[in-house]
Amino acid sequence: MSVGSLWTFGLLRFWMGTGECANYSGAMKVVTRWFPEKERTLAVGVFNGGSMIGSILWQMAFMVPSLFGVVWVLCWRRIYGFPVSEERGAPGTPAHGSVSALASLRYRQTWALMLCRFLAGPVMQFFWYWMPDYLYNVRGVSLVAIGAFS
Repeated sequence: MSVGSLWTFGLLRFWMGTGECANYSGAMKVVTRWFPEKERTLAVGVFNGGSMIGSILWQMAFMVPSLFGVVWVLCWRRIYGFPVSEERGAPGTPAHGSVSALASLRYRQTWALMLCRFLAGPVMQFFWYWMPDYLYNVRGVSLVAIGAFS
């Protein structure tokens, strides 16, 4: 897929970035609700590793998962039920007094976290996407050397 202008490219990157940030927070919430404490480290490793593998698969790795993700979210919202566990209690019981997303904007901690992600996100994107491309195309570093360096 190619984009016709800098505006289109910027809009698509912004759209991808808005969903990407929620991926890790949402995944952590799912892991804490669905996995016992002793299994959480492996679960986090699996979803974190899966997201890294997804970034390796180039062009269609952006569009196809995004489209499936939208469909998945719509289905998930309709059928999701909280699991029963010893740590949580009955289904539908919010863990530790949950707060709506809009209500969380009243807290300084929410704004601090968003600022952190806003500042850290571009730096991580630089190292994940631009730096390897630069080393390969401009400096002539082999992909094997880039992988070892990374």
